[in-house]
Amino acid sequence: MGDQELNNRIQRNFIDAIVVSHEFTDHCHKQTLLEVDARTPVFATNRAAHIIRSWNHFNSVLETPPFSHSNPNWRSTSLSPLPSWLGISRLVTKSDRLYLHSAILITFDLYQPQFNDYALDSKPHDPNSLGEDPLPAEALIYTPHGIHAQDLHCLTIAHPPLKTLALLHGLHDIQISTKKLNLGAHNGLQAQRICDAKYWISTHDEVKKARGFIAPALHRKVLTLKEALDEERRRRGGVIHERSQLAAIEEVTFADLESGQSLVLL
Repeated sequence: MGDQELNNRIQRNFIDAIVVSHEFTDHCHKQTLLEVDARTPVFATNRAAHIIRSWNHFNSVLETPPFSHSNPNWRSTSLSPLPSWLGISRLVTKSDRLYLHSAILITFDLYQPQFNDYALDSKPHDPNSLGEDPLPAEALIYTPHGIHAQDLHCLTIAHPPLKTLALLHGLHDIQISTKKLNLGAHNGLQAQRICDAKYWISTHDEVKKARGFIAPALHRKVLTLKEALDEERRRRGGVIHERSQLAAIEEVTFADLESGQSLVLL
């Protein structure tokens, strides 16, 4: 291997894109993000995008478009420089002004040859072209604080159709006084029944130390998936919801990953 080839490999950026779900510092951490090559495209919510642009570091900072009942075509969320088989969008609760309970939706179609342009510098495409899709595309849903489960119903009318590969939703129920911060395991169960994910990955359940005047008002209820199911069964008089396939944890692969761990999604 020559010196030039070695230098090229060292300088190569192994991060294709950055997706930022919230503007809060535990999601949008300046010192961490500034370590990434400036040529890496950033997709962020509008408030986070405004903050990131103020750093004058990244060449491209794009706002994630909404995915909703009024815009169920996920291909329209494939913004340049993304290839046409990949879309990045957000699901929000209209009543949630801070978009705390929102989700990032990453959609991809690896099965249709006409969309398999596997490079970020792919040729321009028409994102509104629907065409024929015999197989559904796949989706990843990342919702660190939880999204109200009913707001996932728009996935059922996606066109082209979508199948959820993985749901990233926490189990801990966290609130300040009466305000819910993290919706927790019971909302996660409802969300899973709607999106029917193949994998459920716990996220944003790390315990943070609260300080100052907010500490006494912060309450955290820690649940495992089994404990949440047992609570649900007791509430329903010993009967699990008839649509639930989770009673024996047979239809979903649940993973609680620690920092530095990874999971291959098949």
